[in-house]
Amino acid sequence: MAIVASLGEDAVTLGESFPIICESCLGPNPYVRMLKGVMGKECKISGRPFTSFRWQGQHKRWKETCISPEVAREKNVCQSCVNDLEYGVPFHVRDQVMAALGKEGAVSDVNKEFWWHNKKQEQEDDGGAAGGGLSTYDQLRDSVEQLREFAALDPGPVLRPRRDTPLTPEEQERLRQRRLAELRPPEDKSISSLFVGSIPPGASDRDLRPYFQEYGPVKKITLDTAKMSAYVTYERRADAEQACRALHANLNIKGSRVRVMWARKGTRAAAPPGTAAAAEQPQRPAKRPHLPPGVAPPPGARCGHAYPSTNPDSLGARPDLD
Repeated sequence: MAIVASLGEDAVTLGESFPIICESCLGPNPYVRMLKGVMGKECKISGRPFTSFRWQGQHKRWKETCISPEVAREKNVCQSCVNDLEYGVPFHVRDQVMAALGKEGAVSDVNKEFWWHNKKQEQEDDGGAAGGGLSTYDQLRDSVEQLREFAALDPGPVLRPRRDTPLTPEEQERLRQRRLAELRPPEDKSISSLFVGSIPPGASDRDLRPYFQEYGPVKKITLDTAKMSAYVTYERRADAEQACRALHANLNIKGSRVRVMWARKGTRAAAPPGTAAAAEQPQRPAKRPHLPPGVAPPPGARCGHAYPSTNPDSLGARPDLD
């Protein structure tokens, strides 16, 4: 993905009027709306202020820019995820490879701001083109054999960072109470549904059903891909209790650990319209029409105002009626 200096005939500056981001961060919505903050954030690499952007990406997750446009152009990376725009790898992986090859020079922390200021000036003089992207890729292609040797090395086990200090007694008690609340069956005996959260993208009800059918017949599975969650409803309450005790904090789907807890009353995913499940769900009452003064509502319709501030006949809005 190449960096373009301008968009359209109005010469919109890429980086100032629109962020330099990859397709994964932008999301599938072609009509995405962004919040722009002029000089609203500090670059995580150069320490210089820049124009920030914030928007809702895929799966309704908020994204924002964290590095300045001149850094993104120089390193040819996304301003949000900081991944390389051509290879899709994190930029620090590419920089570590360049340092191992002896091709990349270090930048002093003292002269960091001055160095990036000069880079920005060079990019403006060149018309906004990327400064070091092409030379970096040429050096990587010339060192393919060395890169293959690096790839053949054993990286060792992947260890998750752990907390150095133990949990305090208050934190242990809060954690214990939260786990007990997730395992405690609801008082309403009619509830036989379990909530499944943190479902990995691409998972379907076929991936969930084998894990839950081991504890009893499943009535239905309602999957919400937008929220990455699902509701599993059993035919018997006892089967749901057994499944919750067995699968709580003990279920992995496609390599991701998912959350299993009791579904509370009224927390059901919306069923598609026109189906039998949609007919079973309670319907919200229709909104009451707000009619202008002097106009009578149609037969059978109830007209009113939820708050006095929305009533044009109150608060002195109509002096002729006072």
